[in-house]
Amino acid sequence: MLFRSSLGILNQAIKKKYVFITIPYSNKGFKLIKLLYQLGYINTYNTVNQQINIYLKLFKNEIILNKLYFYSRPGHIKSISYKQLIDLKKKNKFYILFNNLGICTSSTALLYKKGGIIIAEIT
Repeated sequence: MLFRSSLGILNQAIKKKYVFITIPYSNKGFKLIKLLYQLGYINTYNTVNQQINIYLKLFKNEIILNKLYFYSRPGHIKSISYKQLIDLKKKNKFYILFNNLGICTSSTALLYKKGGIIIAEIT
């Protein structure tokens, strides 16, 4: 529940073009933020008093992360197989997945030949 609310806060802040965001701390949320940092969408982040402070990366005064589209919701889980990921790679779609590797990108899942539950699509 906390992870889902963190994703919602992050998505609303991106839509409103906020550069600084504060979300509640959760382990999955922290892993997602760390992944977005490694991908270059986040400038910096830190944790203070059970909250994660996030500074989004800018390019020419515009936020690099334009949109996060969330696929899976409680009661409606969207999963994807390895073969479907191969087809989506040809369409240049980029996903964040949850599988037995943890939270990872679609390219990491392809490397390990795994599918998973789609958390979000990044544009």
